Amino acid sequence: MGSGSSGPTARDLGEVRLLNRMQGLDIGAGGGNSRILDMQYTNIAAYTGVRVMYRNYSSSQAMTVQGAVVAGAANPTVDGNTLTWSNVLFSGASSIVVPLGSGAGSDFIPGFVISDEVSLNSVARNDGGSKVILRVRTAYSDNSNICSVPSTSWNSTNIATGYQFIRELSTNPLANIKTYSGTPFDAGGSLSPDAVFFRMAQPYYSQESYGDSLTQSTGSVDTSAGWPQQTQFLAATDAARITTANYAVIGQTHTATYDTLTARLAAGTLPTIMTMFGHSINSGSNQAAFDASWVRVQAAYASCVSAGVTFGACYNPPSSGVSDTLIQQQNTRLSTLPLAIKFDFYTALQLGGVLNPLYDNGDGVHINPAGQLVMAGVVKTAYQGAGIW
Repeated sequence: MGSGSSGPTARDLGEVRLLNRMQGLDIGAGGGNSRILDMQYTNIAAYTGVRVMYRNYSSSQAMTVQGAVVAGAANPTVDGNTLTWSNVLFSGASSIVVPLGSGAGSDFIPGFVISDEVSLNSVARNDGGSKVILRVRTAYSDNSNICSVPSTSWNSTNIATGYQFIRELSTNPLANIKTYSGTPFDAGGSLSPDAVFFRMAQPYYSQESYGDSLTQSTGSVDTSAGWPQQTQFLAATDAARITTANYAVIGQTHTATYDTLTARLAAGTLPTIMTMFGHSINSGSNQAAFDASWVRVQAAYASCVSAGVTFGACYNPPSSGVSDTLIQQQNTRLSTLPLAIKFDFYTALQLGGVLNPLYDNGDGVHINPAGQLVMAGVVKTAYQGAGIW
């Protein structure tokens, strides 16, 4: 099964998400009727504008953004009071109620909004750093749900009160995390805003990935870089104009992955590429389950093509307890999608029809960090074949 496809079209949109599943933080009630969350993001190159994505991880508790501002920063420790802030608007309004999410557990689909674009030129670093910095400051109502309920066994990370979190896009996965001493906060959730879209000064290719643990990866925070993040690290090393954002959730069913992807398509400000596996064993492992997943894949593919987004077809690797015949059948189906770019993870990760022990985290199903890096190499090769790396 080949990995060829027609090449995606470059845009000037780059996307940065904090982590594939950032920790939750209770910052408590603020003064008056709001509380302020100050966050920093780094981008791999110069930008001329930004949009901010807010996601509500509750199906019952509202998230009210009372106001938000953005500014370029010359270094990670710059005093926010010295920055030149620009207002963030939502369809021309300064405040917004982020819609409630739906579903439960791993199949929860957050509500989200994307702001209007703010014209904002990046500021050159004055501390020797090469990644330009964006500061985002958001005022939430005191009753806003700005972080999700912890739902995984990930390690806690200590962050000081009034913390700054810096997501560095570098060749070292551990550089994603900056830990400060302070009160620990719960692990396994997601902060909002958890993504920023940058209007890049040059054409870029942006990739969003959806799915379960095969995409999110597993393990502690320090070893959790899944293949989308590993792809970003490789791109940074090669100076390839590619950004990635990982929206996968451990334990998510294939149905919920499809629903999340299609909801994202409806929101606009779209990436160049959206990826999805042919099947998830969270949805079953018999022929009927694979057939149902194929129906969803075809629908997702058609929706992406209609929206001008390239569909990234991810081939399932071998999985303990699941028929290899069914897995290969599904991968063959994916190979027939004419306008998709194909990532043949099966060939790269298998040995004798089972998951290669070198890439197995011990259960014959999940991929270890070495395997995630191999998967990133598959993506790199596919992109090179499409002429975008």
